[in-house]
Amino acid sequence: MNSIENRCYVCGNNDNFHTQNGFSLREACCLACGASRRTSDLARCIIHEFGEHDCLSLRQYIPSIPELKIYEAQADGALHKVLMDLPGYVCSEFLVGVAPGALSKDGVRCENLEALTFPDNSFDLVVTQDVFEHIAEPIVGFREIARVLRPGGKHIFTVPVHEGRKTVVRVDTQSGKPVFCLPKVYHGDPLRPSGCLVYTDFGDDIPQILGPLGYVTKSVSYERFYTPSEIPSVMDEASWKRYE
Repeated sequence: MNSIENRCYVCGNNDNFHTQNGFSLREACCLACGASRRTSDLARCIIHEFGEHDCLSLRQYIPSIPELKIYEAQADGALHKVLMDLPGYVCSEFLVGVAPGALSKDGVRCENLEALTFPDNSFDLVVTQDVFEHIAEPIVGFREIARVLRPGGKHIFTVPVHEGRKTVVRVDTQSGKPVFCLPKVYHGDPLRPSGCLVYTDFGDDIPQILGPLGYVTKSVSYERFYTPSEIPSVMDEASWKRYE
């Protein structure tokens, strides 16, 4: 087991993050609440973007924002467990066989990010974590989120970014049928044992892609485990070609 000392900005635990089975330290999790380093950084970003730079955890910050309307495109996880008691919090999953806007037999709301059922100007904050690479038409999804955000609202999200590269479409769906431009790649998914198909590899050009939609987008990094110049020693060009 490897560990790295860090504060968890989800729960406030100031202790080591641990990882098992040889995974990299960026995949380490808080022993108190289970949040990954990525989720902790996302919580930190939420705190900072809403003006509370001195607050040390989202759990500590929550009592000061009871009026905030929040939508999270995830119905489980460490962040969800902190936010779920807020009266203005709504969460969902994409559930096959459940109509968008309806609840599953387990009480989980179904939503399709490409066709949200919420009215315009519904939320102050929308949170998505590593979702948009799995959406067939990500621009449609980003446009939908812009629609449901109130004026001044924020979409705080994570996606895997291929540093030093432009965004690449892996699966073209413009014709109505999927055309695989690159070999199929799947990411792990707790709801789907077979994994979740990657439609898009995002690059450094995300702000330029989202600009025409009215987004003012910035990349936030609190920690860096490598620099782009070091990537060739991690994955050489031949390996990239096999992935592509």
